[in-house]
Amino acid sequence: EGLFRRHVFEADPALGAKKAAEVTVDEIVALVAKLTEAGKGRTAAILRSYLRAAYSLAIRSRTDPDAPLAMRAFGVTANPVADIGALSRYTKARNRVLSGPELVAYIARLEAVPPGPVRDSLLLGVYLGGQRPTQLLRVRAVDVDLGAETITLHDPKGARQQPRQHVVPLVKEASEILSHRLKALKDGEPLFSTDGETCLRPETVSHEVADIVGRMVKAKEAREAFQLRDVRRTVETMLAALGISSDVRAELQSHGLGGV
Repeated sequence: EGLFRRHVFEADPALGAKKAAEVTVDEIVALVAKLTEAGKGRTAAILRSYLRAAYSLAIRSRTDPDAPLAMRAFGVTANPVADIGALSRYTKARNRVLSGPELVAYIARLEAVPPGPVRDSLLLGVYLGGQRPTQLLRVRAVDVDLGAETITLHDPKGARQQPRQHVVPLVKEASEILSHRLKALKDGEPLFSTDGETCLRPETVSHEVADIVGRMVKAKEAREAFQLRDVRRTVETMLAALGISSDVRAELQSHGLGGV
């Protein structure tokens, strides 16, 4: 939602006002090119991917009885993004792994942040074995069972119709954070929210990480910058170094069926 708002509707209001079925390949290319020319190659690649998926869904909705009526109403019959290059040079796999001291410093920085949904979700991401932020941020109170010491995430990855339930055990530190969050919640509130209504967005927590990383690099606590997604890879690497089997790691991080 934020990606489309900033880089489609705000970046090109005239294009944003057009009907989806009337948008041309040239207009999409120009939109994406603005980002690559501004040095935002990865954002451009993500926007292209999302646009292609949205058009594909709209086309498929014409023959899928289960598709939302709103999608069929767009009247899309062709995908203007289908022939646009994938911008693969901007989506190369990252291999940044934090060292032990770097991870310790990162956790210490997080713990120094005042308690709140952003700080708590980032700490849980580590304490729960490197869970995906997009899944963790959607957790509701009903997904937490402190008695059984588990939390249930919902993994929508792959071609499955219903998200896969992913049950993760709670270590002491995670239980303490979740207990605090549950006590502060009102009925129906998301577990991680700043307004009591909507779940935190991954971009929000990523900004906090970027601020922390900047301070770590300046203080020489990190040899180079890293991103939130590098923390997940770091946790898996350290679990492997501890002798945890690949099967257990795959189940813990919910990528046994489809890769990290």
